This record gives sequence, structure tokens and C-alpha cells, in this order.
Amino acid sequence: MSFAAIFIFGSLLGSFFNVCIRRLPAGKSVLVPASYCFKCRRAISPAHNIPVLSYLFLRGKCAFCGAPFSIQYPLVEFLTPVFYLGLYLRYGFGSEFFLYVVLSSFLIVIAFIDINRMLILDRLSYPLAALGLLVSGWRAAMHLRSGGELMQAVSYPLGFFAGAGVLLTLYVGWRWLRHEEGLGLGDVKLAAAIGPWLGVRMVLEALFLSFLLGSLWGVVLIAMRRKQLKDQLPFGAFIALAAYLRLLLGVECKLIF
Repeated sequence: MSFAAIFIFGSLLGSFFNVCIRRLPAGKSVLVPASYCFKCRRAISPAHNIPVLSYLFLRGKCAFCGAPFSIQYPLVEFLTPVFYLGLYLRYGFGSEFFLYVVLSSFLIVIAFIDINRMLILDRLSYPLAALGLLVSGWRAAMHLRSGGELMQAVSYPLGFFAGAGVLLTLYVGWRWLRHEEGLGLGDVKLAAAIGPWLGVRMVLEALFLSFLLGSLWGVVLIAMRRKQLKDQLPFGAFIALAAYLRLLLGVECKLIF
């Protein structure tokens, strides 16, 4: 029952995330109007808007005009509950689960916008950072109240500066050496935003993992002649994926430090 509830709830949220991914970069409302076909402009009925299933039943096309829909729609609707189920299996049904569901929800939307537009929106990074700092302050207070060490208590709030510091150093260093941008400031803000959610050690390990994943994917694309060495990648998507994967490993796991 828990698996089914999480999957249904996650797929419904994934459907809403698709709206966010499509409309937020354009500065449009994510609430009105209701979902509609971008070719014939007709509203999509609830029967044709069932996550994943409607896409399969309609063969990925509009029920009215036959215009094709992006594979992104069922992909987000499927990945969202899968991500939630991964967190449930790792952390159980408690406060950590709910906190990381919020984080992973932001990460999904941010990642797909970056893949589509090569853009990380401040209107997503800033609220994520603000929520993370509030959560990190609460965690620090709870840790100290239970008799924990001060350094462990402040690890989460300091994650903000650790995440921002690493990428900001790389950003400034690359511009100074090459006189061009190797990273975007959006990547720096995203690293800062996830820092207080993960803490110092985990955010540094997540950033290391993101560089590894991005490099491997770049090599694959170059080998397939889809990209050249100088071409940019949506690095924010790799930061988001690495942060989620690091969450699945748990706090007690140590990849580097």
C-alpha cells in the first residue's frame, strides 16, 4: 500500500512538474490555464491526462489533432515516483523522507529545465536555498539539544558556503585562466542551494560525483560525435542527479572524506 500510494502521488506531482518545466522559463503561471495541446490549443481532458498511462494509450499524441507530445512528459511522471520510492526505501516513512522529497522535487524540475534550456532559474534556486537554510538550522538545533558535537551541528548550515565556494572558485579560476565561462553562475547558486540540505561532506562528495558523471557523459557524446570538446553541457542536471544519488547512499556513507 505504501509503494502504491507513493507511486500514485509521485506520478501526479510529476505531471504538475511537467507544467513547471514548460512554463516557468517563459514566466507563465503554472496554475492557469489548465494543460492544453500546444498545436490545436484545446484543453486536455482529465481522461487524457492520466500520468504515463494516457501517453501510452494515446501513443504520445494529442487526442484531438494528433500532434506528438514530448517523451519528457511520461519520463518525468515515471521518474518522480521512482525517486520518491528510492528515498522511502533508504530512509523509511519519517521526517528525512519528507525533507528529501521536497529537495528531490526541486531537483527534478531544475534538471529538466537545464536540459531543455541550459538555464537554472533563480526563482527555483533561491527558494531551495532558503528552505535548506531553515532545515539546516532546525537540524543543528536538534543535534545540539540531543548532546551532539558543535562541528557536526553546524555542518549543514556550512554546506551552503561549501557548495558555493567550490563552484565559485572554479568559475572565477576558469574565467581568469581562459577568459571564458566554464560554468554558469546558475550552477554556483544551485550548489549553494543544495549545500545546507546535504551538509559539508555530502555536498562536496555530490559535486565530485557530478563532475565525474558530466565528464563520462561528455566522453560518450564526443565518441558518438554528438558534441565537441568545447561544447557546454547542462551541468546543473548532473549536480541535481549527483545530489540525489548521494542521498541514496545515506549520511553514514563516506565516498571521499
